[in-house]
This record gives sequence, structure tokens and C-alpha cells, in this order.
Amino acid sequence: MILIAGATASGKSALALEVALALGGELVSVDSAAVYRGLDVGTDKPDALARRAVAHHLLDVADPFERFTLAAFLAQARAALDRIAAAGRPAVLVGGTGLYARALVEGYLPQAPADPALRRALDAAREREGAEALWRRLAAADPAAAARLAPRDGVRVQRALERLAQGGAPGTVDPALSLVGRVEAFVLDVDPPVLAARIDARARSHVERGLLDETLRILGRGVPPQAGALRSIGYREAVAWARGLATADEVVARTARATRQLAKRQRTWWRAVAWAVHGGADEVRRRLIG
Repeated sequence: MILIAGATASGKSALALEVALALGGELVSVDSAAVYRGLDVGTDKPDALARRAVAHHLLDVADPFERFTLAAFLAQARAALDRIAAAGRPAVLVGGTGLYARALVEGYLPQAPADPALRRALDAAREREGAEALWRRLAAADPAAAARLAPRDGVRVQRALERLAQGGAPGTVDPALSLVGRVEAFVLDVDPPVLAARIDARARSHVERGLLDETLRILGRGVPPQAGALRSIGYREAVAWARGLATADEVVARTARATRQLAKRQRTWWRAVAWAVHGGADEVRRRLIG
């Protein structure tokens, strides 16, 4: 098994596709937004040609009005890995959702389902006080967890508070499920100025390729603006446009700014992961396919 990870816009998907093609493997997405059907432009999902060339797993497995959980990801990702192994093919995991990657590789067992009363209380608090107030609450209780999250990322901040109430960690570890030592994990390093330029260009490209219309279609299906899927970077800015609260140019600027902030947190997060090797795309390519 191979994992190709790193900050957003670091070139993970293109490299993973190249590796999978060269090795005759299949791809498993480790992306918390790409699981949703209809979220295509803003997640840079592979096109039909790429999907015909290489089997992809964990794409389009949930509707955007659903709450897709870590437990659901782990169950589906482990089932996909079992199927790929049974077929005798290499599995190439790719994505930037650090929690998903760490939980899968380290062998997490998710905790019991959230307490509905606690979730309702936090939902009400987020609606009443705002996401940043919940983030300050998290920072007081668990500064390390708060440092990994944006203060305005209300969904993830709320989940972190729920986990704290349930005992702290997202789950316990089962050594039998651990992939450490069985997976070659690579984190793509890109110079920050180069990455920032890519992020800015990608934000503009998303709008030019139809992100705003895509968001209108999702909202038109009855998906509420506060749904977890639409809280992803790019979509939440597009929702503001749909509500008349931003222009298209402001969507581009806000998306780029939020993505740059996310990339900075992702680089910090991956530097602390002991089982992953850092390198540029050319170095990773040489090590995997020569």
C-alpha cells in the first residue's frame, strides 16, 4: 500500500494517478469532501477518463445532505483495501484529510456514536454564538486540537468538542488494524510561494469551471446551506454568493485565502507524523516507479 498526502494543491492527485497507472493499482480517496455526490468542481474530482483508466474508491459515496463520519470512512476504506488486496493489486491512498489518513493508517476504532442531546446543544450554541466562540471553548480545553482547526470551521470545531466530551481522542487504536509498516507514506513538499500561487490559480479556475452553478444545483436539491458538505472551503464561499452576500471575485479571493490558511495547517500537521516521508514529487516518483 502507498499513501500520497500533503497540503492542498501540492499535486497529490496527479502523482497518485501516475503511480497507480504505472503499478497497475487502484486509488482510494482520503478526502472528506470528495465523498459527496455532486461536489465535483470544488473538490477537483478525477474526470471520466481517469476513472476509466484506474479504479477509484471512496468518491461519491454520500449525498451532500448526509453527515459522513469518520466511522463511515474507516469502514468503507478498509473494505476497499480488502477488495483491492484480494484482486492482487497495489492500493494507492491519496488525499489531504489528515484525520482520515491517520485514523486509517494507525488503526483507529471510532468511539460510540455522538450523544444526540450533546450534538443538539452544540448545534444551538454554534447558531447562537458563532463558530469562533466554540473554537475559543475548544482552545481552552485542548489547545493542540484547536491549533489544527480554523476558528471559523464550525463543523470540525464542534466535532472536536464532541470528541472531548466522549473521552478525548477520535477513537482508540487496535494494533491489528494498524497499517504502520505496511504502507509507504509520502508527503509532498512544495515551496510555500509556489503552493500559494497554485492555490490562487485553482480558486480562480474553480469559479471559471462552474463552482457557483454547481453550488446552486446542490442547494436546489434541498441541501441546507449549513450542511457539512457545503461547509467545505470553496462551497461555503459559493453559498455566500448564492445568498447575495459575495460577488464572484470575492468568492475567488475568500476561497484562496481560506485555502492558503488550510495548507499552512496541513503542512504543520504532516510534519508531526512520524510514519510519513517528506519529499518532492520527482523524488517520490523515482522511489515508486523509477
